[in-house]
Amino acid sequence: MAIPLITLFVFAPLAGAVLLMLIPARAARVIQAIALTAALVPLVAGTYVFFALPSVPASPPASLVPAPAAARSSPGAAAAARCGADLKFVEDEEWIDVLGLVSARYFLGVDGLSAPMLPLVAIVSFAVLLAAMGRSPPSRGTLALLLVFSTAANGIVCSLDFLLFAVFWGGAFIPLLFLAGSGGGAERTRAAVSLALAGVAGFALIVIVLLALQGATATNVRPAGTLNLPELARRAGDFVRETPWLGGRARFDQWLFGLLFVALAAPIAVLPFQGRWVRTLSRSFTPASALLAGVLAPVGVYGLLRIAVPIFPSAAADFAFPLAILAAAGMLLGGLCARLERDWKARAARAAAVSMGGCLLGIATVSETGVQGALLQASGGGLAFAMLLL
Repeated sequence: MAIPLITLFVFAPLAGAVLLMLIPARAARVIQAIALTAALVPLVAGTYVFFALPSVPASPPASLVPAPAAARSSPGAAAAARCGADLKFVEDEEWIDVLGLVSARYFLGVDGLSAPMLPLVAIVSFAVLLAAMGRSPPSRGTLALLLVFSTAANGIVCSLDFLLFAVFWGGAFIPLLFLAGSGGGAERTRAAVSLALAGVAGFALIVIVLLALQGATATNVRPAGTLNLPELARRAGDFVRETPWLGGRARFDQWLFGLLFVALAAPIAVLPFQGRWVRTLSRSFTPASALLAGVLAPVGVYGLLRIAVPIFPSAAADFAFPLAILAAAGMLLGGLCARLERDWKARAARAAAVSMGGCLLGIATVSETGVQGALLQASGGGLAFAMLLL
């Protein structure tokens, strides 16, 4: 029987967190050993998957057929959609099925789009755990929160079902807001509140998009529709249609692309959220700051590349110029403000915002090279700024 590497990659930290809470708090060395082991497992598994990916044959389910060329109106969208057609290390099982009306699958896998994210989230999570242990003996609860966040981040980059993605995305903010406020104080409390608001608002918008897509793909044969991300990308042309929302001023796909972009924009530090993001990062407990800049921001970019661009390619092309202006303005503002910041964490946060603005600019080029550049910038920049903040 083959080892379910992706499940191991995703849930090993969560298993470690549960085990930590069962061990007496006085057994500090045992707690630290378990935490390090739980963080090391996804690091080893993610590194193996990353390097083994080229030699492993693709194993996508039958439904994952690349979208017809007519359904993808831009090279960037085509590049992102192709990444979903060559899945490997696939784990696909029935997860939720309520009377055929609500349906979701436990669908995990890795392709060229998610591969660079695996070592990123594993390395940063492991480094943050080591740094937390190095400064002062962290509490059992802090270590458990770090491991829970690791599971959520790992799940985001491996999810191929929209509901599963939404669960992991919302779940990532829960431990992060407690970590941000760790240690008390008015500033850290405000940082935690900001994260809570961003998490709730973003999750709500993602759920709206999810429900709209589920309704749009529902049929008499399959009333629950589909939340299979590669299949949704294959059916991208079905979402390019007029809608009566607000007098029909935008198409169905444009509305959903906009909502999804706003949901993911706050962690990416896009204008007008850059100032709030910088204040939240600079005020937070240092491990939380590193996770914000090194993991949550890059996986926000990944979310755009995994969901928004391939499922709504026409809308991505329509909004390319405004996104480019937004990205360029954010990069310019971040660079200028970085020179004025006196706090080193705020300056690093501005620099990280400039880096994420470069990712958004790559997406806005609507080209295959731009999509690849955004992915590499997100992974490399995330690692660099996480290490800087630690």
